[in-house]
Amino acid sequence: MSLREHLNEVAPFKFLGAPAKDELAGLWQSNFLEAGRELHLSEDPESRVWFLESGELILGESRVRPFVLFGERHALLQIPPPHRVRAVTHCHLWGLPGRILLEWIQREPVLARELGRMLREDQGIFHPLETFIAEVKRGLLAGNISIRRLIRLYLALQPALHARAESPEIDTGAFSYVVRRLPPNTTSTPAWYLTDELPPALRKANQIFENMESQARRRGTWQMFPGKNLVIIRNGITDVLDLVSCLCAFSIEARKIRRRLSNPGALSLLQKSLEDDLNRNTLTLLQELGFDQKEAATFLQLWGEGVCRRLWELILLHEDIFLATQKQTDIYHGRRTEQWITQILRGAESLLRAKRDDWPEDLEVHLISSNTHSVTNCLSPAVRNLREEVNDWARDTNHPYLRTEWKVPEDQFYALLGDYLKRQPQTRSRHDSEAELGILRLNDNTATGIQAQIIDLSRLWDHDWDPLLTKPQQRRPILIINIDYAFGEQAQEILRGFIPGFHRFFRGFHVIGKAGSLVGERGDILVPTSFLNQRDDRLFPLPKPYPFPEELWGRKVHKGVLLTVEGTLMQNRPMLQFYQNVHQVIGLEMEGYYFSREIEQNCEAGVLPRGVKQNYLYYVSDLPLEAQSNLAKPMEGHEGIPPLYALTRWVLDNILR
Repeated sequence: MSLREHLNEVAPFKFLGAPAKDELAGLWQSNFLEAGRELHLSEDPESRVWFLESGELILGESRVRPFVLFGERHALLQIPPPHRVRAVTHCHLWGLPGRILLEWIQREPVLARELGRMLREDQGIFHPLETFIAEVKRGLLAGNISIRRLIRLYLALQPALHARAESPEIDTGAFSYVVRRLPPNTTSTPAWYLTDELPPALRKANQIFENMESQARRRGTWQMFPGKNLVIIRNGITDVLDLVSCLCAFSIEARKIRRRLSNPGALSLLQKSLEDDLNRNTLTLLQELGFDQKEAATFLQLWGEGVCRRLWELILLHEDIFLATQKQTDIYHGRRTEQWITQILRGAESLLRAKRDDWPEDLEVHLISSNTHSVTNCLSPAVRNLREEVNDWARDTNHPYLRTEWKVPEDQFYALLGDYLKRQPQTRSRHDSEAELGILRLNDNTATGIQAQIIDLSRLWDHDWDPLLTKPQQRRPILIINIDYAFGEQAQEILRGFIPGFHRFFRGFHVIGKAGSLVGERGDILVPTSFLNQRDDRLFPLPKPYPFPEELWGRKVHKGVLLTVEGTLMQNRPMLQFYQNVHQVIGLEMEGYYFSREIEQNCEAGVLPRGVKQNYLYYVSDLPLEAQSNLAKPMEGHEGIPPLYALTRWVLDNILR
């Protein structure tokens, strides 16, 4: 038989059309292997995929059958082959360079989909992820989750963000990432009570218990008493997966820290530091305890002068973290969402000075999912009034942003403003003045974790906005509702509650998000053409996007498929390579699939008009395949502010047009 005929027997190439097989047949390379000789896949400079035409091969303990593909994991996912291939008899093989396979995957969709199915379903490359999720779901149903039991499954994931999880060295990047996303009392809290609906006795938890707000993850958490936290979990399982994966990473690195402090000398020194004034610089003390300069600097950045108390708590905690849960995994509870929507409706009625039934028929309502500052900063007159005060403060403090080159000077002001407000928290007067002008800020007291701002543009029309915004001459009734980022599946529930309340006036939905990217660099912009759900690899094409430039204010724009992931800490390098090479994914985020599906379902049902605007825009906050640019390294202001405000201006201009 000819090689062309052989391709009819080799999956996934047998699914190609005849012309493609004719062309592909000329690209394979013939190779003969004598009995007893070995083929070292890891030493193959071309990372070939192979199939056996005749003879008998042994791969590890398995027998390789004729016309079965092997070597594809090494070629596509950069997974080092664990075994050598040994010829039992004289063998004839055909090899195809991995770079050529990649080219054909991008060219032939049927090849990409079938190869993806083989890797995921037949070879189980996602088995560690699926096992981890299944164990978390089992714990939810049983009512308890042991982090110690989960750690083994977490390690099997080999997270890209936690590259040194199994190394004896402390992974300062991963540790910093999770500590900023966990409550500040995690070092002293072994017991956690997780619930998606508060029992009546705890409905006023925010008045009874001390709030434990995380630095980088908005989640309703209170300390019931020392050693036990109450956590309100958002709808779906995404929030739980995020929390437990962070606790797994925390426990792994805490164990390394505890071992570093296990010698009597270090324990004695740490104890004295808590009891007495040792007259030592904290950084020097940490180095005397056995930490290198990078580790000591990381701990100081996370915990400040309370670092020694935190380290002592870690020693006592011993990673015995246990979560009692009261949550349904498959049923959405809408009470909190309904309360949140009611707040927004009442706020909108207050701003418009009319009940919903009396709103003008030409009112346009636009929902934006973004951060809590860029939209209001671009539109708020109160922000414009702070310019001189902020600039004086920056000069007095010799702020480093003054020495940074900014393509758009206004972006420098926004970056300085953020730091100024952190250090000058007395902003109540600003918020009050904004409410009088048409910007209402709602503090979430329903434990959805989503703050909101409501903006009546018609009342702001005669005031100064961001100077780069194009303000139409004709005043129009436009209401912008800007909500903080939803979390995974919660996005669908939020829209499910929002759309019925505003559907008559709903004119546009806009996402200004941040995403991990598999292309480009930090600060670039991603425009999805479709979303791919990691849970089942289901592709959801988006409506034809509004024309978007190839470059925006000097930022490169990438267009393609975005992956909606289960959680950032659960992605490993082979998974990311799989999606990049097989599905041509350009980046990953956490809620776009759920948002877009809910919008489209409402359009299909006639609840929303077919012409409703949809914009999904993301700036690159990290490069998960690059250790020096992933989420373990926080984004600097000069990296994130310019693309964020470029997208914000683009969306606002789009609404105004």
